[in-house]
Amino acid sequence: SLLHVGDLFLNRQDEGLGLFSIPQVWLVDHAIDAFLDRLPADERAPLLEGALQTSSSLATLSFVVFSMAREHGRHTDDSAKLEDQRRLTEAEVIRLEELLAKRLALAAADHSLLKAPLGLSLMFYWATLAGDDAVKAWTDDLLADNKATVLLAPVVTATHKVQAGDDPPVIKTPSVNRRSLSQMLDVDRLADRLRALEPEADDEARASIARFMDGLESTDRGDDV
Repeated sequence: SLLHVGDLFLNRQDEGLGLFSIPQVWLVDHAIDAFLDRLPADERAPLLEGALQTSSSLATLSFVVFSMAREHGRHTDDSAKLEDQRRLTEAEVIRLEELLAKRLALAAADHSLLKAPLGLSLMFYWATLAGDDAVKAWTDDLLADNKATVLLAPVVTATHKVQAGDDPPVIKTPSVNRRSLSQMLDVDRLADRLRALEPEADDEARASIARFMDGLESTDRGDDV
């Protein structure tokens, strides 16, 4: 089902999208919403629980769980939906959040989170559910490992898109948001570690390091504000 293969439709930064295009994860979520709407209410939460325990599509499931939570006004400044518009009860949502927090912690521990689509979003989801300190402790441990440090660089490097006329219609540049990352990552320590590792890195790692450095410098200059 889409719950199990959803991540196959995603890429790390929606690189193929234009400035005003809909992110792929929204499209996948819309399809899943339509599927859930057709299920009896008492079958929705068990289905999602099962997927959280067995599916490898962590980005898709995380987005779906947070979408269900927002219907109750959780993790958002928006008001809760009317009761008859919510797909799950709040108790069911809380249970899904608990399972998701455990899945994210496991993915962090075995480093699969570093290779998952939308890894930066997963870090923020985990911080929301488990607290910034849990994610900060994890990234501190990563920075003690050379391979993990290099893998972390592209995860925390986002893509900033700017409309620049019609040719090309959109310019994409790397962006490292120091402010939003600061509670769960020592950005300067990561930068220092990457500088030290860069001379011995392979071509792929060097490209990731260069993109992170460009994004950090651009953000510090205020180019993507």
